[in-house]
Amino acid sequence: MFIKPTYAELEQRIKEHQKESVEQKCTGEALKVSLAATGPTSDSPRSSKESELYHAHILIVDDDNSFGQMLKNVVIRCTGFDCSFVESAREALNVLEENVVDVVITDIKMPDVSGLELTRIIKEKYDSDVIVITGYNNDFTYEEAIENGANDFIEKPVRPTELIIRLKRVLRERAIIYKRRQAENALMKSETQYRDIFDRAMEGLYQATPEGKFITVNKAFANMLGYKSPDELMANVTDVFTQLYVHKEACDALLNMVEKFGFVERCEVQFKRKDSGTIWVTTNIQAVRNDDAQILYYEGNIEDITLRKCTEEELKDSFKRLHKTLGAIVQALAVTAETRDPYTAGHQRRVADLSRAIAGAIGGLTTEQIDGLRMASTIHDIGKISVPAEILSKPKKLTDIEFNLIKVHPQSGYDILKDIDFSWPIARMVLEHHERMDGSGYPNGLTGNDLLLESRILAVADVVESMASHRPYRPGLGINAALDEIVKNKGVLYDPEVVDVCLKLFNEKGYKLVD
Repeated sequence: MFIKPTYAELEQRIKEHQKESVEQKCTGEALKVSLAATGPTSDSPRSSKESELYHAHILIVDDDNSFGQMLKNVVIRCTGFDCSFVESAREALNVLEENVVDVVITDIKMPDVSGLELTRIIKEKYDSDVIVITGYNNDFTYEEAIENGANDFIEKPVRPTELIIRLKRVLRERAIIYKRRQAENALMKSETQYRDIFDRAMEGLYQATPEGKFITVNKAFANMLGYKSPDELMANVTDVFTQLYVHKEACDALLNMVEKFGFVERCEVQFKRKDSGTIWVTTNIQAVRNDDAQILYYEGNIEDITLRKCTEEELKDSFKRLHKTLGAIVQALAVTAETRDPYTAGHQRRVADLSRAIAGAIGGLTTEQIDGLRMASTIHDIGKISVPAEILSKPKKLTDIEFNLIKVHPQSGYDILKDIDFSWPIARMVLEHHERMDGSGYPNGLTGNDLLLESRILAVADVVESMASHRPYRPGLGINAALDEIVKNKGVLYDPEVVDVCLKLFNEKGYKLVD
C-alpha cells in the first residue's frame, strides 16, 4: 500500500531539488522565456485571454487536500507559474470553463469522476495538456491514461525533480506545437490570401508545365479567351503552345528567350479565343527551376491589349491619310509657285530629290525626318509668290533693289507655312535655306550652330541645283562649277559633312540631276 509523503518530507525534497542544478532552479524563468513568444492557440475557445500564456497556469486536481497543496507549493516554488488546486474533477471542469489552463496535473483515483475520465473530457473540450499521477504501478493504467489523451504519466511517490522536469517538457512541447500550429495557420491564411488575389486579379495569371499543360489559371485568364471558368479552359486547352498561340514562331521565340534568360517581359503576341477569334496580349513569362536548373514550370501573366492594338492601327491609318493630305497640300503649294514661275517648280523638285539623297547618306536622320526634309524642299521657294513675276522671269541681271525683293522670299515662305500643323519643322527649313555657316546668309544672319541639319542640307542642294541649271538671266554653269563652289566654301558657307556627302554622291555614286 502506498503511503503519501508528509508535508515535512515534501519540503525536504523541494530543498534537495533546488540544490541539484542551476537549470532546475531556473525552470520557471526558462519556461517564461520559451512561452513569451507564444500565446493560446488560434482555435482556443478562450482566445480573449491570450496574455495568460505569458505566465503559464497550472491546475492540480487531487481528492487529498494536503497532498494537493504540497504539489501546488512545489510547482509555485520551482517555476514561479500560477498554480491552482481543486479537490475534484467537477471543480476542475468549472475552472477550465472559466480560465485558460495550460497543464492539468491530476490524480487518477478520485471519488466522483476519475482522472482518466477527466483527461478524456479535457482533451475533447479544452485546450489543455494533462499529466496524470497514480500510486498504482500498473501498465494497463499507463496505457489507458495515454489512450485517454494524457501527455505524461508520473508514479507515486512523486519526486519534485521528476515532476518539474516532466512539467517543463510538456510545456515546451506545448510551445512547439503552438508555434507549429501558428505557422500552419499563417501558411493557410497566406495561401488563402494568395488564392483570393489570384482569382480576383484583373490580369490573366497562369502556371504551365514545360510540356504545355496548364497547372492553374485564374478567372481573368479564362474570361479573356472566352471561357466561363478556369476549369472549362483547362479542360479544352491541353497544349498551351499549339492551341493558344496564333503564330507558332512567336511561341518558339518566347520559349527560346525564357530558356536563355529565364524570363521575358512585355512581349506582344496573339492568342486564340474559344469562339475562333483572336486577341492581342502582352505577356510576362518566367521559368521556375529546381536545384539542377531544370524547368519545373512556367508562370506568367497576360493583359488584353486588343483595344490598344486596334487603336494603334487606326492611328496608323489616320497618319497615312494625314500624310497623304499633307503631301497634297505641299503639292498644291508647289503648283501655286509654278503658276508664277515655271522654273521654280522644276528647281524645287530637283532640290527635293538631291536633299533626300544627301539626308539618306549622311546618317543621323530618321525616315520621318528625311520625309519632312523632302516636303520642305519641294516648297522651299513658295515665298517667291510674293515677288513680282517680272522680276522672277527677268532675263537680265537683277538690280540691287530687285535682288533685295528676292531675298524676302524665305521669310514670306515661313509666314505662309508657319500656321500649318506639319509633323516636321517645314516652315523653319524654308526660312533657313539661304542662311550660311558663317552668318553671311539671309534673312536673319544665323550661323551653323543655330541651323537645323535639314536646313544645312537644303542649302547645299539648293546651291548645287541653282548653279548647275539654267536661270532666266543666264545659262546653267554645269555640275562641275556647282561642286567647285561648295568645295571652295566648305566649312565657311556650307556644312563640311554635307558637302562631303554631296561630292561622294556625284563623284562616286553617279548621282545626276534629273528633270
